[in-house]
Amino acid sequence: MTPMEVALLSAVMKPAANKLVSLIGSEFVSIVGVTKDLCELRDLFGDITAWLSAVVVRTEATSSSPHWLKQLKAVVNDFDDLLYRLEADKHKADSACENHVMANWFCTKPKPILSHTKMVQEIKEIKKRFAKIVRQRTEFNAIANSTLVTNHVQPTHKTIGEMSILTNTTYVIGRDEVKYSIISVLKEADIQERISIISIVGLGGSGKTTLAKYICQDGKIGKHFEVVYWVHVSQEFNVEKLLGKLFESVSDEKSELHTFQHMSRKISQKLSARKFLLVLDDVWNEDKHDWEQFEQHLNSGAPGSKILLTTRDKNVAEVVESVEVVNLAVLSDDDSWKLFQQSSGWAEEGLDSEFIEVGKDIVKKCAGMPIAIKSLAGNLQGKRDIKEWQSLRDSNLLSNKDIQHRVLESLKLSYFHLTDDLKQCCVLCCIFPKGYSINKEHLISQWITHGFVTPSDGSRQQEDIGNDYFHSLLNISFLQDLVEDYHTGRVIVTCKMHDLVHDLSRQILQDEIFLTPMKSTNDHNQMCRYLSLAPCYEKVESKLFSKLRALFLTGRGNFATDKPIKKGYCVRSIILEDIWETSVPLFISKFEYLGYLRISNSRCQELPEAIMGCWNLQAIHVIECFRFATLPESIGKLRKLKTLELSETMDLESLPQSIGDCHNLQSLHLDRCLSLNNVPESLCKNDNLQLLNIIDCYSLQHLPSKTFGLLRNLEKINLSKSASLEVLPDSFASDQLHTLKLSGLTNLAVLPQSITSLSKLERLDLQGCRGLVELPEGIVNLKRLVVLNLQGCSRLLGLPAGFGRLTRLETLGLFVIGESSDHARISELGSLDRLSGTLELSIVKDPDDAEKAYLKRKSNIHELELLFRNMDTEIEQEAGMEQETAVLNALEPPYEIKVMRIWNYKGLHLPGWLTKKTHWSNKFEKIVDLPHFPLLTRMSLGSLPKMMHLTGLVHLPSLQSLSLSDIDTLESINIGPFPSLTSLSIDSMPGSLELTTTRAVLGGETICDGEETQCCFPCLSELYIHGCPKLNVNPCFPTSLKRLTLENSIVWPVHPQADNLESLSCGNSNWVSSCLTLVNKPEIAIPSCTCDWEFLQNLRALSFLKITRRNEELTQLPESMRSLTTLKQLIIHQCRGLRLLPECLGELGSLQKIEITDCKNLSGLPEIRLGGLRSLILSRLPRLSHLPDSMRGYTSLQELNISGCDALQQLPEGLGELPSLRRLSIGKLPVYITATPESLQGLTSLRYLGIYNCDALHQLPDKLGELHFLTELHIEKLPSLTCLPESMQSLTSLHSLSIIDCDALTSLPESTEQLSALMTGKHRMTRRYKRGAENDWLLISHLRHVETRV
Repeated sequence: MTPMEVALLSAVMKPAANKLVSLIGSEFVSIVGVTKDLCELRDLFGDITAWLSAVVVRTEATSSSPHWLKQLKAVVNDFDDLLYRLEADKHKADSACENHVMANWFCTKPKPILSHTKMVQEIKEIKKRFAKIVRQRTEFNAIANSTLVTNHVQPTHKTIGEMSILTNTTYVIGRDEVKYSIISVLKEADIQERISIISIVGLGGSGKTTLAKYICQDGKIGKHFEVVYWVHVSQEFNVEKLLGKLFESVSDEKSELHTFQHMSRKISQKLSARKFLLVLDDVWNEDKHDWEQFEQHLNSGAPGSKILLTTRDKNVAEVVESVEVVNLAVLSDDDSWKLFQQSSGWAEEGLDSEFIEVGKDIVKKCAGMPIAIKSLAGNLQGKRDIKEWQSLRDSNLLSNKDIQHRVLESLKLSYFHLTDDLKQCCVLCCIFPKGYSINKEHLISQWITHGFVTPSDGSRQQEDIGNDYFHSLLNISFLQDLVEDYHTGRVIVTCKMHDLVHDLSRQILQDEIFLTPMKSTNDHNQMCRYLSLAPCYEKVESKLFSKLRALFLTGRGNFATDKPIKKGYCVRSIILEDIWETSVPLFISKFEYLGYLRISNSRCQELPEAIMGCWNLQAIHVIECFRFATLPESIGKLRKLKTLELSETMDLESLPQSIGDCHNLQSLHLDRCLSLNNVPESLCKNDNLQLLNIIDCYSLQHLPSKTFGLLRNLEKINLSKSASLEVLPDSFASDQLHTLKLSGLTNLAVLPQSITSLSKLERLDLQGCRGLVELPEGIVNLKRLVVLNLQGCSRLLGLPAGFGRLTRLETLGLFVIGESSDHARISELGSLDRLSGTLELSIVKDPDDAEKAYLKRKSNIHELELLFRNMDTEIEQEAGMEQETAVLNALEPPYEIKVMRIWNYKGLHLPGWLTKKTHWSNKFEKIVDLPHFPLLTRMSLGSLPKMMHLTGLVHLPSLQSLSLSDIDTLESINIGPFPSLTSLSIDSMPGSLELTTTRAVLGGETICDGEETQCCFPCLSELYIHGCPKLNVNPCFPTSLKRLTLENSIVWPVHPQADNLESLSCGNSNWVSSCLTLVNKPEIAIPSCTCDWEFLQNLRALSFLKITRRNEELTQLPESMRSLTTLKQLIIHQCRGLRLLPECLGELGSLQKIEITDCKNLSGLPEIRLGGLRSLILSRLPRLSHLPDSMRGYTSLQELNISGCDALQQLPEGLGELPSLRRLSIGKLPVYITATPESLQGLTSLRYLGIYNCDALHQLPDKLGELHFLTELHIEKLPSLTCLPESMQSLTSLHSLSIIDCDALTSLPESTEQLSALMTGKHRMTRRYKRGAENDWLLISHLRHVETRV
């Protein structure tokens, strides 16, 4: 037995001893008649527990363990299982006898008597086994004396706050140099066709993953790559599984619900012509063939795409032919010490010299490995006793010279220093696969069910203690990658277990955890306590369940065992994922002591009544089971049920009435149950209910009126996004309610008056309640309110007078100044000094009142919107201009503001706090331009009807985005310089407007290249101009510009310095004759056609050009396009007059994608060779009559989509000569095309073939079977197709076949063995292959994914 096993054994024994103490004095144990036996066991436990507590093994354990120690481990685990059952039975009896004498209850229940008679026998047997072990004193003492023992300092469970473990890795100590080196390589241009791979190689725990995250979060990566995807690979490298992970990363969908081919197609679509960075984390596979297969799915990406790979094995980096291999070094001594301080929470300045010396000794033993440093430092958080530090330093576990071994030993040492409960909590996490996202709430619920969370007294909830445990494991980096997801209406927190800790935990469990259903020896079967099968396609040996405590099972298939499972085993938790059975496996009902059940991504439609036999169930989670519709009517029999979660169970319409009999229910989660229309009145009987979530249940129109008045222990209610709720119950009577979330109730007009009596209410969220007109007057009496979120309450007429009394408010979101005397004035905002985050102000007319808001001193407000109201008459507008100027001057934002918007302001000038100050000195005027809002990053100015000149803005050094819109009277924009501005939007400026892009520094005339000028926007990369028909850019566009979008605009001029432009998107209204109009005189509104396209000669770096919404006058594209030698993507959309494309397109060697859609007059494509073209999309071109013969020269074409070309006479035979084509889609062909070209058999690289909406097509190519690499075939709405070619039997790679709305088709080819998925629908064939049909169903019954659409 290893030292770690001894530590875990000790961790099991101590809580078991505590349970013994609590059980011994109970009436239940006395009646059962085992009090004496348990007392004797307590004494035996004491001897062994005391010894185990004192042992710290300083040397490696031998491969063999003393026989008695193995026996001890077995008997301790068996006894722990017995105590688990005994406690459950005691709780059951206590509940049943609440109003009766327990002895009488036993007499009326012969079954429990029988059960407990067996339990008595088990207790006596265990007592004998324990006594036998303890009697072996000689061997015991010999073992004890031969083991090095130290005065081990018992760890205390202390946590100083909550360590910041963020997804956003803002700074990583000691990795800046290597970070920038890798970023430089990632940004390099490719010199090869295949995607370049950069590998980070390092020991486990050296910080490879952290470095990769640090790199991805750098702004340079975000600018260089269009998208970044992250996939955790781990040791199980399977191409299909890895593709599934990539699919989930790119699509945010579950891979289990889709076929391999669908995922491949979706990935290709998502990556198509996009420059991406794919991070493959923790790669182990060295099989070159596997890599080549996987890389094929990435070929649709744009040139410059990269893969960043992390691995422990340099051979992996060589196999994948990395262009750069970075060997990650360990941290220096200085950086290691910095990391130690950061992770421990101790700064050197706050430590005595003795602590510093010991701390640096500990750091030195960690050999510069970040995981070791963070793990050990986390154990010292809040520990002020130098002996605890010295104990950690002096451990022999850190003496090994091998670095990797020392890292593992440091983790072992951190494990030793965990509390006993935490040791068990930690090892349970390894039942999940590596890289698995672990839900925090679910994990804590599992811990509680397994009995690992033991309250020291009755003052704290188990969930709160479990939360402490969770953060303790985060603090020492055993758990990591914390993610908080808010999109569901509640915060879902997930994390992952560090890979090395995962290895360690499984090493600790050794033969107690099984990862395979395969048969093994009987001895091993008896030792299996944890079963993790991911995935599982085989039958599971039933013997594995004899001692099982926890089951994790996932796999696209049906679960089965070799033999029926017997009843009575002590399974505590079961997790089933991706089980495709339509009903919950009935074997679950065999485990009567089951406490935790989670089913996710399953096709099950209901929980069976038989599951009521699991009377010990405390938590049920049914998640993303879209077909789930029914809970058992007898669910009320589950008297111990504490948590019920039904999330994304789309067909669930109501809960059973018996739910009210679940008297112990504390948490009820109904999340995205879209069909839910009823909540039973019986819910009011669940008087222990503390948390009620009914989120995004939009079919629910009302709640039971009595329920909320009787649930007096409710602490949190969340009804967010249940948008059909118009009225809330009159009574909220809970004295404990502190959180009420009603966000997204768009039809809610008023709040019930009873809310004002909730004296403990701290959080009231009304965000997005756009139908809400007023708040109850008494809301100002809720003195504990910290959050009152009114963001998006657009119809709110005002806030109640006295609102300023809510001085604890930190979140408000919206302050509306009403017209009535019953409404609060803006001056009441003055007392709300704790406000933070976002605030929208609906502005008043009184400047004196505005000054009393003291907005400037509210330093925690980071986002501010100032919205002025419309004035009805011209007289009001004239009188209001000066008032609004004074009001805006009085509402100066805090210095720390980050985002600011000003709307509907009618003053002639911007306020003084936003414009430069003039200072007079010695009769000379001097402009003072100091940074006024140094943190401001985004600013929007809109609907300023009186503003004529935008000039003189204060220096805003951090401003990155500026939006100007709907300023009809604006004549000039002369602002800056803004050194950080990257995005500028100018929208809806109908008059003559001049945008100045340079400013004089020393005076004199400003010229574009003059030394006396300074660029106003030196970093501007994106410029969006819409609805500006008379815009003059003076003197030129900034040289940094990369993306330019022009819609409904005429701009003059484009200067030659715009040769860095990479993306140009042009869309104009019908009265403009060319895509982008550049004229010599700004007053000319409607220029001639193509003469104005000469500007294209200057766009030397342009890679993306989109031309859209052109009128009839644009008949052809200009010859000047030949200058666009860097152009990669050309998109032409809705250019109705376009008839021809220029032949000069053949000279564009970089062109990879052409997409032409909705051009009704385009009749043909030029006869040109486009050898580098990868994607060609031709859609809705009704006059396109032919495709060029030169298409056979498109040797790099990988994707071809032809649809809606009504005049097309035939599909060319040259289609079969495209050697690289992988995806071919053909749709909506004319009625005279009755067959596809036979030459299609020559498409040897084709993976996907889709043919749809072709009414006359009656046959597919006879030699279709020669497409040996075809994996997916989709045919839809081919009413004339009568049969599929017999050659399809030769499609050995075909995995997915979709046949939809092919009415004349009646049968499949005889051979379908190679298929893994079939979809049929809306035709006669569907009935033939329906489940249960006699012979035809057998042809496809082997398929794992069969879907029929009716």
